[in-house]
Amino acid sequence: MSRADPDLQAVVDRELALLDPRTRASREALEALLDPDFAEIGTSGETWDRATVVALLSGLGAAGQPPIVADDVRGSVVAPDVVLVTYVAHHGGTRTRRSSVWRRRDGAWRVVFHQGTAVPPDPGAPAPW
Repeated sequence: MSRADPDLQAVVDRELALLDPRTRASREALEALLDPDFAEIGTSGETWDRATVVALLSGLGAAGQPPIVADDVRGSVVAPDVVLVTYVAHHGGTRTRRSSVWRRRDGAWRVVFHQGTAVPPDPGAPAPW
């Protein structure tokens, strides 16, 4: 990802904000970042829509959510006003490969699709037990 591209940086910053427990606990912040057409396929294979994700996350409160750490974050333009962000998330002793598609509509970047795929634990990480 080129840090010189302000659109890519803006989208990556928004993606990382979605990992912050304070953002995840805020209905207003989630509604500002998730597109009305948002859909997610979780690591379990289940699917969720925007209303479900907003209700679930904002209902947890910031204190109820363990931190999510992202590495290998990459952003790429796939079409005008469409950006793909990929990264590896470390959360509660698990690792997942994550991908999000962001769309700029009405001047605002919002995530329209997100998917998580479980990956084996990092061999260098301590055991979760």
